This record gives sequence, structure tokens and C-alpha cells, in this order.
Amino acid sequence: MRAQGKSYCQISQELSVSYDAVRRISKRQGQFGEVGLLPRYKQCGTVGVRLAALYHRVSLWLKRAHPLWGAPYIRLQLNARYAMGCLPSIRTLQLWFKAAGLTKPRP
Repeated sequence: MRAQGKSYCQISQELSVSYDAVRRISKRQGQFGEVGLLPRYKQCGTVGVRLAALYHRVSLWLKRAHPLWGAPYIRLQLNARYAMGCLPSIRTLQLWFKAAGLTKPRP
């Protein structure tokens, strides 16, 4: 449509999408051709989901290896080893440990 001489405003009104979306799609097509219009599923979601899986796996491993360590200390260990983003909160770690059956109820 852009090749037909239509402006971004005209295209956005005709397709009922925002001006910015039309501009972004047109720019991507200009840079990458038809491949730029394909969905990029690997970029969907957030990195946090992948990091959360890493933190979940490692925190459970640490708790199994060191059952006397509490969530605050395990969080410090995660920060020392994998300071790549937002660490899970202490409460989140406690919930993960409880769900995995790694906590003992208090007497």
C-alpha cells in the first residue's frame, strides 16, 4: 500500500490500525523485506519467564543440596551466581519450596 503512494494516515484509517503500527510494519518490511512481516514468536513474551525458570530450577536444586538454607540466603546465592535480572522475592522462593515439598512445618 505504501508502494501505491498512500500515506501512513490513509493506510491506518483504511485498515483500522494505529498510525504507529503502520509505520513500524512499513519500516520492518523496508529493512527485511517480506521476511520482516512474518511473526517473530521467539521475541514474544518476556525474558523474565525464561529467567524465572532458571531461578526456579536452581533455587530448588540449592534447597535440596542445602536443606538448612533459608529463602533469604538462597536468594543471596542466586544474586551472586546469576545476577541477570529481577530476582524472585523471598516469598516466591518460599512458595516454590513449599510446592516442591522442601519445607518442614513448624512444630
